[in-house]
Amino acid sequence: MTDIASPFSTGSVGANFESHVGAYYLAALLLQSVPRGQEDGITTEVRFQRLFEGDPLDDLIIVSSLPSGEAKLALQIKRDLTFGEKDETFDTIISACWETFQSSQFNVRTDRFGIVLGLYGKKIDEHYQSVLTWARTSANSNDFLKRINQQKSSNQTQRSFVKLIRDKLDSFSKANVSDDNLWNFLRSMVVLYFDFQKAGSRDYTYIVEIVSYVLEPSKKNDSAKLISELAAIASRGNYTAGSFNAEVLRLDLQQKYSLLASPDCREDLRRLRQETTLALKDICTDIGGLTLSRTEIVSGVIEMMKESSIIGLTGVSGTGKSALLKVLAESRQSDGFVIFLSWDRITGVGWTGFANHLQLNKLLKDILIAISGSSQPTIFIDGIDRIEEEKQKIINDLLRTISGISLSHDGSRHWTVMFSAREENLQNLSWVEWGHLGNPKTFTIPKLSQSEIQTVFDSHLRINLLLRAC
Repeated sequence: MTDIASPFSTGSVGANFESHVGAYYLAALLLQSVPRGQEDGITTEVRFQRLFEGDPLDDLIIVSSLPSGEAKLALQIKRDLTFGEKDETFDTIISACWETFQSSQFNVRTDRFGIVLGLYGKKIDEHYQSVLTWARTSANSNDFLKRINQQKSSNQTQRSFVKLIRDKLDSFSKANVSDDNLWNFLRSMVVLYFDFQKAGSRDYTYIVEIVSYVLEPSKKNDSAKLISELAAIASRGNYTAGSFNAEVLRLDLQQKYSLLASPDCREDLRRLRQETTLALKDICTDIGGLTLSRTEIVSGVIEMMKESSIIGLTGVSGTGKSALLKVLAESRQSDGFVIFLSWDRITGVGWTGFANHLQLNKLLKDILIAISGSSQPTIFIDGIDRIEEEKQKIINDLLRTISGISLSHDGSRHWTVMFSAREENLQNLSWVEWGHLGNPKTFTIPKLSQSEIQTVFDSHLRINLLLRAC
């Protein structure tokens, strides 16, 4: 393939950014893949500038189809944004989010709204995103606010973000917003980062590669031209308030491109997501109701994800490897679909046997392409060192299939595989065929610190009193 120029090497950065975000979702429409910002469902419609229809967040509306019905994702696109108390742009966007949330057409169970950013700070990545994840993974508002207000569970930046949003919603409502509304608002909100700003950006090079799967094999080198065409269509859509489903978009492109049909994987995705949900539910992340804040450890793993395609969380028993893997998986779900496999839940011989157990019908490669739209699609494997020999082929089939999906243009692998394993068993993983993904980097999870142990004791007064009496 010829070199791909940065989408910002020419022209207006702002205009190009918005059109390339639109192109990304139009590519998802062609691929029938899960849209970034949703956990499930295949992209069925992309709408531009829908203020005339009463959509306050009008830059992009992405409609996806679930087995149970439709879901909407409403987005405002900004190259940069200050999350501040006295920022007018921030006020305008959060007000539009609140108006979207209050609409009678908004379904809190399936719909989402939020912001697309071209510049993305560490504070957003480490603190604000974790708040949104906690909201989505809390059973109710009491559970969420208890975690936020618990000094050893959250930090001041996270608490300040929740207060900022509450104050804004109070101001828009001209009354004190209820805890339930605050919680539901936060668990419906997404903040998505697209790195189209940078030369050779990961998002741009990868979408050029992945969209090649709708082209004839002999025409795969035309994928960069196809993305440019999709960006031009998105630009026109912004000016004309256009909307596209797959049929309309294919008609628009048919004179220049012969496009392959994309398989409908929504039923298989539903079953895989159900398996992921059950596997995550089996993992406990609290100690008698106390959830410790291990933000620095999570941040360290996230930094490592930027450097390696395979990451192993290791440590001795009891350090919370599975719990941390669950936290990371739940955080990735805010960006898109994740697959979470647990050693004690997988069954069958090879992926075909596992797929038969889950009643999956589509090829594994087609399923992986359908979930590849997130910024860093990730497979999580808990307890890889405990997988029995007859089931190990399931993992190797999965890794080989990921290795067969195109590399990004810069040679990086877009997919990430993250696993947990006991430190003493790492030498027993010679059966794993890492292949072209490279060798894993390991992150050792430390034992609980003295201050963390003291926090556990302090929060369990009965245990503490018994220990003192001994």
